[in-house]
Amino acid sequence: MNNNEIVMNSAKHFPGKAMVDFSVIITTYCRPNTLKLTLESLRKQNNVSGQIEVLVLDNDPLCSAEKAVHEWTHPADWVVKYISQKKKGKTYSMKVGVSESSYDTILALDDDIILEPNLLTSYTKAVLKWPNALSFGGPVICTCPEGVPTGYDIKGPHRLYLAWPHHDRGTSETVYPKNMNPMGSNRVIRRRAFELGIDWKTVFMEHGLFNSTEDDMSFGRRIHEMGGTMVYVPQAKVTHLVTKKAFSFKNLCRRYYSYGRYQFLSTDTGHDRIKKYKYSFRGIVSNFSKSIYCFLTGKSSGGRYHFFEVVREIGMAKELLKAIIFNNEPIS
Repeated sequence: MNNNEIVMNSAKHFPGKAMVDFSVIITTYCRPNTLKLTLESLRKQNNVSGQIEVLVLDNDPLCSAEKAVHEWTHPADWVVKYISQKKKGKTYSMKVGVSESSYDTILALDDDIILEPNLLTSYTKAVLKWPNALSFGGPVICTCPEGVPTGYDIKGPHRLYLAWPHHDRGTSETVYPKNMNPMGSNRVIRRRAFELGIDWKTVFMEHGLFNSTEDDMSFGRRIHEMGGTMVYVPQAKVTHLVTKKAFSFKNLCRRYYSYGRYQFLSTDTGHDRIKKYKYSFRGIVSNFSKSIYCFLTGKSSGGRYHFFEVVREIGMAKELLKAIIFNNEPIS
């Protein structure tokens, strides 16, 4: 057995039960402690009847996740693989994970979530119920064990959505509308989607953008564009562990600025760039004015929200201006 892979005996089927075999792909980067919690919650899944393989893609050059995977006590009939993925970027890790996986149903998870005990059984029922759906998603409920810093909204119109990526569409199993998609931290994808040519884009990495909500959004958009169905499964719930560090000024500036750049690059068609730049500039002025007003009237959460919207608009405006000056071809 080498250091990059742990393989246990393959799972056995249970006759008479409705089964779906899952390839569980977990991408991780320098979070071995939360990864341990994610793996442990996966081990505690109820009534698992199909075959399970778990692939952990470690994007840390120092292989910080390796020990956590080796020491994880999991069911003996699960296949577990640790893969050191040196090429930076979650997208690259996901692509490697899909290519190394064995089964037709792929569960994509992040390394900082806690799975509800019935998540796999809930997705199993949905996959069997919706044989033509290409993707499924469930609720992502955030929690910050250290406590959210004062003055930062986590709900309502001023929610800092990039620090607190809450996803809850209610208690009914429904088809995602065309303007929505599952979150990447809790999503099932049928292999058929990749066979149809739907995949994550690596071109963002060429622009220094390695991980963003926009990766998940652009993946979902392509499923919608091909007429594919995505289903929301309310019982397939996870809890997202948010650290207090996520609310630091530096981290939020970086995330909102990158998100703005992603938004332009992923939707640019090469048309109406001047018009879009003017609209983005107006957005900067508007959000800056709202931010100042909120701070002056004691509404600090609103002031912070609009300030980071300014940062997002600046990221978008920067890419727009570059595209206008250099007449860059669209990458989407």
